[in-house]
This record gives sequence, C-alpha cells and structure tokens, in this order.
Amino acid sequence: MVKTFRMTFYLLMVGVVVILGLVLWARSVPRSADLGVNTSGELAACPDSPNCISSMASKPEQFLAPWTYTGSVDEARGRLLLILRLLPNAEVIADEGNYVAAEFRVAQLFMDDVEFLIDPLQKVVHFRSASRLGRGDFGVNRKRMVRIGEAFQTSLSSPPPTAPTPQPSAEPDDDANDEMSL
Repeated sequence: MVKTFRMTFYLLMVGVVVILGLVLWARSVPRSADLGVNTSGELAACPDSPNCISSMASKPEQFLAPWTYTGSVDEARGRLLLILRLLPNAEVIADEGNYVAAEFRVAQLFMDDVEFLIDPLQKVVHFRSASRLGRGDFGVNRKRMVRIGEAFQTSLSSPPPTAPTPQPSAEPDDDANDEMSL
C-alpha cells in the first residue's frame, strides 16, 4: 500500500513538473521579428499553419475582409484601442500612428499576436491575428477577429452618448428654486 502511494505521488510530481515546464516554455516564446508594417506597407503574411487570420491573406481559409470606417485615423484608432482595452487577456503593446499591436493570452498558456493597420486612403482597418505556437487553434483567432470587428463596426454606427440638454420651462417654478437653495 505504501509503495503504491509513493509511486503515485512520484508520478504526480513528475507530471506537475512537466506541466509547469511546458507553461514556462510556452510563455517564453518571443514575438516574431517580422511583425509590424513591412517595407511594402503591409502586415506580415500568414504562415502555412491554419492558426492565422488576416485581411491581407492570399489563402481563402485565412482571409477575413477588412473593416471599413468613417472619420479620421485617430477616431478609428481610438475606437479600436477602447475595444482592445475592454477585452480580457489583451495587452496593447504598440500604438504608433496608424499601427496598433496587441498580445492576447489564451488559456493562461499560449500567446497570440494581433496587429491592426489603419489605411486612411481606403478607409479600412487591416488586421492579422496569429498564434505564436502550434498549428491549430480551434478557430480562436478567426472568432476573435469577428468579435472585434463586430464591436468596431457597431461602435461606428452608434453615436457617442451625449448628456441631455436641459429645456427651459415656460414659467419659473418657485418650488424648484426653493429646493435648489437647500
């Protein structure tokens, strides 16, 4: 009985050490050096793995249409940054003119790189979302970009909230003035 307990304990401890090692290794994978806007003014191409989605992808399974916007680049970037800051497990790591980059932590283990390029001439926001590790992502990057795109488009179609303006009354109300003096 004691030998079985010891063996189970040792196997459990080995398993914990292996899992902790994998977690630390996955978190230490650095951001790719080819991210950002390249010399052609585009975001990096998606790799052959299916865990990347981009509005500039040449493969249909990796393509998602860019988002349109109205107004200025600063307004579009401001709305995009607001959405990113509201999302859990997201951290904005670059905000440079018409380029925004963020990191998304997935299941507290994996890291995804997400980039946005705002095109002021075509009035569109291009994007790229890719996992740093592995081949598959169960559609996480596509779902994320669809969700962010819906929030971005919705925020453009709804006007910003404004405070109601007080309407002057036809006759002054003496009781109202009394309440104000309290």
